[in-house]
Amino acid sequence: MPRILLFTVTFFTLVLTGCKKDDVIDPSLSELPAFVNFSIESETQATVINRNAKTVSVKLGNLEDWSALKVNFDLSASGQVFFKNEALISGTSTLDLSKQVEIEVKSPDGTQSTTWKIEHTSALENYGLGKWLTSATSLPASSNFYFDQGGTGAYQFINCGPTVATMAIKWSDPAFSLTPLDAREAILPEGGWWYTNNIANYLNSYNISTGYFGMPDTLSDEGYAKRIKAIMDNGYAVIFCLDMYYVAAEPDSAKRVNKFYRTNAADWGHFILGRGYKEVDGKLWIDIYDPYSLGAKYTGTNQLKGESRYYDVAELKKGADIWWKYVMAVAPKGRTVSAISAVRPQPDQLIFHQRGGIRVQ
Repeated sequence: MPRILLFTVTFFTLVLTGCKKDDVIDPSLSELPAFVNFSIESETQATVINRNAKTVSVKLGNLEDWSALKVNFDLSASGQVFFKNEALISGTSTLDLSKQVEIEVKSPDGTQSTTWKIEHTSALENYGLGKWLTSATSLPASSNFYFDQGGTGAYQFINCGPTVATMAIKWSDPAFSLTPLDAREAILPEGGWWYTNNIANYLNSYNISTGYFGMPDTLSDEGYAKRIKAIMDNGYAVIFCLDMYYVAAEPDSAKRVNKFYRTNAADWGHFILGRGYKEVDGKLWIDIYDPYSLGAKYTGTNQLKGESRYYDVAELKKGADIWWKYVMAVAPKGRTVSAISAVRPQPDQLIFHQRGGIRVQ
């Protein structure tokens, strides 16, 4: 009988001790939160959150750097968000969207977690460049310096030279106020193709430094791209002289890549101006000011099709290999074009100069 009494007392003591208020576990500490709001720097439309699929879908604008985009978010309950085991702080932390990103959401006590995938689209994808931006540069400009050779007078169809020369000077010296018509009046006012040396002479007459860099056809596509990148990374704009017949055309009128007009035969010489680049999905695209808009604009916008047209550098090489195996670098006013990565500008007297301008029957 004493043993039974002892057992009973012990049992109730344990029950009472185990049920103390201080030891009750708060179930909210293990509650798994979800995103209720999410936004990222430079997004162009509201983020879509799919709780079932555990995805956050964002759309980015035409950015140059995706490696450190600031994020803002709210959770449905208290908890923490982690990326590669580092806590993310809303309004402060950044994410690198140049690669696939997955983040982890944890309950307050860390016992529960789930993985969310950040999915994105961008203006670059809509334009036709691809999905993953890894590097980019855009030459600084204080104003828009694009000109359309359409509407530049009687010689508009062969005025790519005067137009590109004017754009190059306007980029180099924002105070420059002359037009392609003025350039045509200064050189060959009675008509005729401009050659590469005409462009150089016109720029030099306004104290804009230029330099010719050899681009031999023995360069691989990768080597050609590397050299163009090096020139632009040094702060120079690049003038190409190409046979555009050999450059691919884009059949989708809504895209913003490669050629947007027809070239019916070879011997279609043309000048274009490179003002930056974007490397997307391993491919280098050159941001080109192509003067051959002739008034053509993208549907629903006021933007001329030649303004910031992205050309695959391999396509530019095709047109250059058969036409003019150089590029002309243009320096910002006050600077001088100099050697780049041990490649020196070549003197004018050694250059075979080529024309830009179609044959008008």
